[in-house]
Amino acid sequence: MIQDAHPIRSGIPDCYVARYKIDIVVAATTWTVNTERFPSGFGGTTQSPPSTNAFVATGQGRLTYPPGMRVRGVQICCDHKNVANGTQVLTFPGNVNETNGTVDFLTTLTTAPSTLANPSAGDVVYVDVTLETV
Repeated sequence: MIQDAHPIRSGIPDCYVARYKIDIVVAATTWTVNTERFPSGFGGTTQSPPSTNAFVATGQGRLTYPPGMRVRGVQICCDHKNVANGTQVLTFPGNVNETNGTVDFLTTLTTAPSTLANPSAGDVVYVDVTLETV
């Protein structure tokens, strides 16, 4: 969600941080984006209308933002409720498509070999996307 979108004090005009909170409801199908404070054009998977589901495929989520904005940075973390060392989850950015207004994030298990895997039900993924209007 965009939580009190604010200008970045970096000298870049019209630069904002969009804060997405994704609740993993069902590991393999339902990754719900909290859209409570979103302006139009932000959400999950689809652009029009924006979906509240970010799940795309095993270990892959997709978030949307208004098309044409420039992505300056992406930060992701997963609040993984299963604390067993062998099943920790890593999260990292995937594809960024500024033309379509999408950013993907990927999740893997830390066990070797590291492969795409879904977070567990009850986990929460946080994604911060720094956007600049063009």
